[in-house]
Amino acid sequence: MTSLPNTSVESHVEPETGRDTERDFVRFALDSAAIVAITDTRGTITFVNSKFCEISGYSEAELIGSNHRMLKSGFHDTGFFRDMYRAIAHGKVWHGEICNRRKDGSIYWVDTTIVPHMAASGKVDSYTSIRFDITPLKNAKEDLRESQAHLETIVNLDSLTGLPNRRRFQSYIEEIAARCEHDGAVFHLGVLDLDSFKDVNDSLGHDAGDQLLKIVAGRLQAFTGQRERFFIARLGGDEFGLILSGVGELEAQGLFEAVLESL
Repeated sequence: MTSLPNTSVESHVEPETGRDTERDFVRFALDSAAIVAITDTRGTITFVNSKFCEISGYSEAELIGSNHRMLKSGFHDTGFFRDMYRAIAHGKVWHGEICNRRKDGSIYWVDTTIVPHMAASGKVDSYTSIRFDITPLKNAKEDLRESQAHLETIVNLDSLTGLPNRRRFQSYIEEIAARCEHDGAVFHLGVLDLDSFKDVNDSLGHDAGDQLLKIVAGRLQAFTGQRERFFIARLGGDEFGLILSGVGELEAQGLFEAVLESL
């Protein structure tokens, strides 16, 4: 009898290559910065990373098996999502900004890229979305827009009376003149000042003069509420400008006379 040599079988594990280490680091870096999710073709979530849970406020258990509609903020209309789904369903990569709603009800904005995964059959079988939180940027842009709008309001208003100032009056004349020229219409222009206003300032002081200008402005503003196209501005000092459109000559004259009567 011939005896066989004593042999043993040992499991062999391939050592981690440099390429594997790089891939792991890329995954770690992506998970640290990006919101990653995978859904099937029906929009059911099959994978989320920790960043997704962190930004949305939902746990992984709450997200897996749910639909992305749970994050819908109501900001976008149906046409927005219809165009998005049409693109990715045809295998096209979609990129855009989406407003989502967190579990606590607050909203957040994400710069989103959705990449369709093509099966061997040539059909889309899943979607991978990579998002970046851009809420601070969107908030900063909105703050800037509001600041610009506020600044525009300030530079066009007379600080004493609250009426539009000369700058706004001049731009409004250009607007109404261009519109009337285009439509073949007319507008009516009136300019008024206060008789002996200098005597008021000299005898009673500038505070009294300012108070008088505010009273006049208040009475003039009452007419803008009566007529949609009655524009009144303070041109400077005791001078006011009035622009009326959309009425005939007799009605315009009657309104200007009513203005004088109110003063």
